[in-house]
Amino acid sequence: MKSKSSTFIFSIFLAFALLFAVKITGFSATTVNWGNNYRGYISNSTSSQSYQFNLSSAGRVTLTFNSQLSSVRVYMNNASGDRIWGYQYPNEGSTIYTLDLIKGTYTLYVEEYWSATGAYDFTASFVSAGESFSEANNSITYASSPSFGTKVNGQLAINDDKDYYKYDISSSGRITLTFNSQLSSVRICIVDASGERVWGYQYPNEGSTAYKIDLVKGRYYLVVEEYWSATGTYNYATMFSSAGESFTEPNNTVTYASVPGFGSTVKGQLAVNDDVDIYKYTFSTAKKLTLQYNSNIKETKMYITDASGETVWGNEYPEEGNHSYDFELEAGTYYLYIEKYSGEGNYAFNLGNFSEKTGNTSASQNIKPKKTQIAQITRNKKKIVVIWKAKPSVSGYQVQCATNKKFKKGVKTYTIKGASKTKKKIKKLKAKKKYFLRIRTYKKTTVNGKTKKIFSKWSKVKVVKVKK
Repeated sequence: MKSKSSTFIFSIFLAFALLFAVKITGFSATTVNWGNNYRGYISNSTSSQSYQFNLSSAGRVTLTFNSQLSSVRVYMNNASGDRIWGYQYPNEGSTIYTLDLIKGTYTLYVEEYWSATGAYDFTASFVSAGESFSEANNSITYASSPSFGTKVNGQLAINDDKDYYKYDISSSGRITLTFNSQLSSVRICIVDASGERVWGYQYPNEGSTAYKIDLVKGRYYLVVEEYWSATGTYNYATMFSSAGESFTEPNNTVTYASVPGFGSTVKGQLAVNDDVDIYKYTFSTAKKLTLQYNSNIKETKMYITDASGETVWGNEYPEEGNHSYDFELEAGTYYLYIEKYSGEGNYAFNLGNFSEKTGNTSASQNIKPKKTQIAQITRNKKKIVVIWKAKPSVSGYQVQCATNKKFKKGVKTYTIKGASKTKKKIKKLKAKKKYFLRIRTYKKTTVNGKTKKIFSKWSKVKVVKVKK
C-alpha cells in the first residue's frame, strides 16, 4: 500500500509536469514573413517566445539575430517537434545564421538563459534551392530518376544528409559526370542495385569536377552525401556512351569465356566493376599467330593460358595505343586474358593468322613452351639420374642441381637438346649430401633475325640425398 506522503509527492510532481507541458505546447507562434523585422522581449514572466516559418520548397533561410541580452538561447524544431537546429547562444550584438532546410513548417524558439532579460530582434530571408526533385530521395527505395543529359539541381540540408539518383544502363559503357559543388565539403559515390559501393568515395571541392566512370550493364545509384556537416546546394550533369562490346558480361571466368570467331575484331571494356575479360580459342592444328591490340586504357595486362590453366604466353602490359604481338601455339584450347592493371576504358583486338605487317609497336614471340615435371630420381654412388616426361614441340630441357632449395649455392645447369630426351645423369656428387633439383623446357625461336631460347616455368623442386 502506498503511503500518504508518497501519494502527495507524486501529485505535486504530476501537477508541475502538466504545468510545464502546457507552458511548452501552449505557445502561439508568430508567423514569419520574409524580410520583416520581429522584436521580442524576454522577461521574468515571458521566458520563451516562438516564430513559425513555412517553406514551400527546399532552400536556405538566412537569420540575422540582434540581441541586447547578456545570454539567450535559440533553436528550431520541425513540424513533428523534433529539434533539427540548436542550441545556439548568440552574443550581444548581431549574429547571422544560414540554415539549409527541406520543404516544411518550422518553429524558431527564443528562450531565457541564465535568468537574463532584455530585448532582441531578427529578420529572416529565404532563397529556394531550386531542386530538380522533391524530398525525400534519401534512400534507394525513394531515389529520384533523372535521365542522362539533363542537369540536376540538389541540396543537402541540416535535416537532409543524403540524396539518391537512379540510373539504368542498358549496355556496358562510360558515364561522364560533371559535378558542381557549392558546399565546403561533400562526398559522392556510386552503388549498384544491391547497395554495394562500386565507385567512390570521391570528395569534390567547391566548383566543378569531372569524372569518367566505366560500368557494366545494370542499375546504379549516384549518392550525394553530407560530409563534415556541410550543407548547401550542388548541381551535376551526366552523359553516357556505350562501349559497344562484342560480348555481354559476365565473361570473367573460364566457364563464361566469350568465343570470338578466329580473325574477327573484338571490342571490350574494363570497368570499375569488371576487372578481367576472358576469350576462348580452339585450334585443331598448330598456328603462327598475330595479336593486334588497341586500347584507351592507361595500362592493361594480357596473357594466354592453356586448358590446364598454365600460362603459355605473356605477361604483357600494353599502354594506351596500338600494339602487335607474333607467336606460335600448338593445337589445343586456349584462353586469352585481358585484365585491368591501371585505369579503365575500352579496347579492341584481333587474333588471326601471322602477318609480317605487325603494326607500329612491339612485336613479340615469347610464347612459353609447356613445362614438364621430374617423374623419378634414381641414386647410385656419388651420382643421380633425373627422369622426366617428354614434351612434344619443345627444343630441349634444362636441369638444375643445387645445394640449397633457393638455388643460390652450388648451382649447376645442364642443357639437354631434343624433345625426345627423358633423362640426365649427374656425376661427381658428394656422398651423404642433399641436392635440390628442378627442370624446365625451352623452345628456340627467331626474333628480328636472331635466334633465342624461350623457357617454360621451372618444375616443382625435388630433393635427394646421395648414397655413400
